[in-house]
Amino acid sequence: MGQVSEYALDPAPSLATGDNTVLLLTGSRVATGLDQPGKEFLAGLLRAMAQRRDMIQTVILVDSAVTMLAAESAVMEQLLVLEQAGVHVLCSASCLEAYGVQSRVMVGRPCSSYEIVDRLRAAGKVISL
Repeated sequence: MGQVSEYALDPAPSLATGDNTVLLLTGSRVATGLDQPGKEFLAGLLRAMAQRRDMIQTVILVDSAVTMLAAESAVMEQLLVLEQAGVHVLCSASCLEAYGVQSRVMVGRPCSSYEIVDRLRAAGKVISL
C-alpha cells in the first residue's frame, strides 16, 4: 500500500483522445470523508487534467464547486490552465449567486441550466465528481 504502479501514471488511451468529454464538478472536494484530503485529491486530479489538456473539452461547476472559481481557491490556477488550453469552463449562474461569489470569479463564465443540459447531452462522456 502507498505505492503507485507505473501503469497508473500512464494516460488512459480511451480518455486521452478528447472525444467531447465533460467534467462535471458538484462540490469543492471529492468523497464524503474529511474535508482537507478530499480537497487535496480534487486539486491533484485537476492538476493531472491540466497536464493532459486533451482529456476533457468542458468543465462544468455546479453547487459548491462554483466557489473554486474564486481567486482564493486552491485549484483556480489549474482551472485557468485548462481554460487557456481551450477547455470550456462553465459554471451555474444561479449557484454563483447562491454562494455569493459572482464578483470573485477569476476563470470560466456563468451559464444557464439549459446550456448545462445541452452540454451534458452532447457529451460523449461525462465524468462526475
